[in-house]
Amino acid sequence: MVVGLPILAGVLTLGGCIGVVEVGLLGRLRGQDTSITLADPRELPVIEWLKTVATAASNYLLIGFGFVSFVVGIPLFVAITIVFAIGFTLAATPSSTGYPVSNKISQASVAPSRSGR
Repeated sequence: MVVGLPILAGVLTLGGCIGVVEVGLLGRLRGQDTSITLADPRELPVIEWLKTVATAASNYLLIGFGFVSFVVGIPLFVAITIVFAIGFTLAATPSSTGYPVSNKISQASVAPSRSGR
């Protein structure tokens, strides 16, 4: 409990800070004036601040939002990387239908014919 409560408070505070960033981005995208207020740990005693942070439902929603963003973002990042890698490979590699492919190694290994000349 001595270790768990500070970790919980830190995670919830981080969720609130993520909310501040998200609200700022949302305000720019939608053009609406939105705001979020965080409990300042310097203004309240520690116990009151922990109660405020732990009872704010927005902090839990923002932690869930961060988790869902991570779970959705990793596969999307991998998929986008694979698509660009395949596209770059196809663009950088010449097509075998347009350019003849010569296999000089197999031609060099053929023994000369013994026609008697």
